[in-house]
Amino acid sequence: MITRLVAALVCVSHARAWVTVAQQSYGSTPYEFAANTRGQTLLPTGTPENEAVFMQIGRLWSLGSGDSLDTHGLSGGITWAWDPLLCDDIIDMFKENVFGLLTCEDIKTAVQRGLDSWSNNHRFISFIEVTAECEEMGDLSKTCPLAEVWISSLNCENLPSYPGCVEDESSTRRLSDGNSSAPAVTFEEKGFGQSTQPNQWAAAAINNYDLTQDFRFTNGEYRYQLNADGSTSPVWTIEITGGMLLFNTREDQQCWYLDSAWCSKFHAFKANFPGDTAADKAATAHLVLVTIVFSLWLIALILAIRILVLCVVPRCGKGGTIDQIREELGKGEVDDLDDILEEYWRKVLYRFSFFNTLWVATLVMIIVAFPLVYKEVFLPCWDCYDFEGAAVHEAGHLLGLGHPDLFPDISEMPAFSPGLGYNVYNDILAAGGRLNSSTCNRQWDYVFQGPPDFIPVTVDDISDTTGCRVSVMEAFTQNSPKACLRDDDLGALHTMYPDCEMAVSEVSCAKVALNLGLVRMTVYLLLPLLGAQLALITLAVCVKRELKKRLKAADEAVKAAEEHGFGTGKAALKAEKAAKRNQVAPEGGVAAGAPKKKGPPKALAKMVVGKKPATSTSV
Repeated sequence: MITRLVAALVCVSHARAWVTVAQQSYGSTPYEFAANTRGQTLLPTGTPENEAVFMQIGRLWSLGSGDSLDTHGLSGGITWAWDPLLCDDIIDMFKENVFGLLTCEDIKTAVQRGLDSWSNNHRFISFIEVTAECEEMGDLSKTCPLAEVWISSLNCENLPSYPGCVEDESSTRRLSDGNSSAPAVTFEEKGFGQSTQPNQWAAAAINNYDLTQDFRFTNGEYRYQLNADGSTSPVWTIEITGGMLLFNTREDQQCWYLDSAWCSKFHAFKANFPGDTAADKAATAHLVLVTIVFSLWLIALILAIRILVLCVVPRCGKGGTIDQIREELGKGEVDDLDDILEEYWRKVLYRFSFFNTLWVATLVMIIVAFPLVYKEVFLPCWDCYDFEGAAVHEAGHLLGLGHPDLFPDISEMPAFSPGLGYNVYNDILAAGGRLNSSTCNRQWDYVFQGPPDFIPVTVDDISDTTGCRVSVMEAFTQNSPKACLRDDDLGALHTMYPDCEMAVSEVSCAKVALNLGLVRMTVYLLLPLLGAQLALITLAVCVKRELKKRLKAADEAVKAAEEHGFGTGKAALKAEKAAKRNQVAPEGGVAAGAPKKKGPPKALAKMVVGKKPATSTSV
């Protein structure tokens, strides 16, 4: 906590800020965007139109004409359809998918919540599902005319440049297709703002673009070019018209978890450990967790082995099982070994029944459940990706945002690029204010390079990765702390899509606590605990019944022995031995030389005296 607080103080002047795809991919500047909103440009005179269009404001969704029947762009909402094959491809990659806890609807609903994270913070942005409508049309595919966004798997069909795929002409497309008067420019389909290879992506957003001369901002203004004589003319703008939101479905590469609320607790737990990066902190936290879990597991195992030894190991000494076996073997009476072993296992069960059942069951639970809980409940929060967080992140790319913490190398930039892009902030929004009718039409006039030096930073706003303010648009990792927009994301959203009347100044984040982690942990802990408890109680009941049965048989044997002229217990045994030795009849028996009286059965005498009776001899 102290280290994070210190980081917060340091990051007041070093906080990360947001960046658009145009800035990140082509080196566009906020000052050029500000000039564009006034019908001007700062690009050198003579810049070819097919280069200028990349560096000017654009790569945004248009508001549309404003006609009530117009569904173009944001006017009719951003429509999306769900690939029916995605569930089958991805559901086994979720660690929560045990005991039938997950369904396809759960996965789809998580994507809807991720999209709603953006729409809940802007009145002009909404995502509408049209899967059923596309299915009714008989075209439930990425070519469905009703769906602007296709949600599917990250594979060769959807991304031909995916490793292992054979690229074809569809991997690049001309933005001027369908409009011969547009400047001839091409765009290579790849994940925006990502410098890693596609096979390393957890998810990807592939945007569709088009060139338009009637682009309309959400503040209601059309983009135009101001001429020298004061007149205006339309200008070409790159407009987002749709795209694909793709999720990695290769089980050999990664895994997913759905319960963001559950794992967010562990991400907060990781942040309290020392380390220069999120990976270092996660490694330290993982080491501590493993040490605690398996130390308890080892202690429980040692105690369980001790109980096992006390109950199972045969006793030595007088009357012990080992001495009985030796005695019988010495006599050569191997037939009685079965009786001795039977009595031995009976004693083992007796000893087990004397231990506290709850204590033994707890040991069994720790031994069985702790490795399962560690592997199936805790470890996914370290190794797997947040599915809902991925949906939130990739939806940001669909809206035109890039990674604030991951810029391409200068060698990867187009030759016409003025240089690397950089992070920016909106002076009004960063201070917690709102755009109004006098500022929303020139919102880029208040956007400046680099982080502001007045952003109020709290401990909760510190990123585990950068040590500074967090953003849902940071390069996606397994340590996603929260599937919600942050203040920087909100500032970016309302700068790119200004709202003059109902701008939002505080992030709205309504998330559902699925409690899948809690349910799984409870099941993994309770099943062995209850199972062991039930087994031990059943054993105790059986032992109790056996004892009652043997006591009853012993009473009957005593009575039978008395009827046959034998005493009871040790006195009877001594009397019988004395009778054989001195040819004296035992008490209640017959005198020497008297007619022989039939004794009790051997098994009956054994039950009375506790061992095999001596063979009767006649005088």
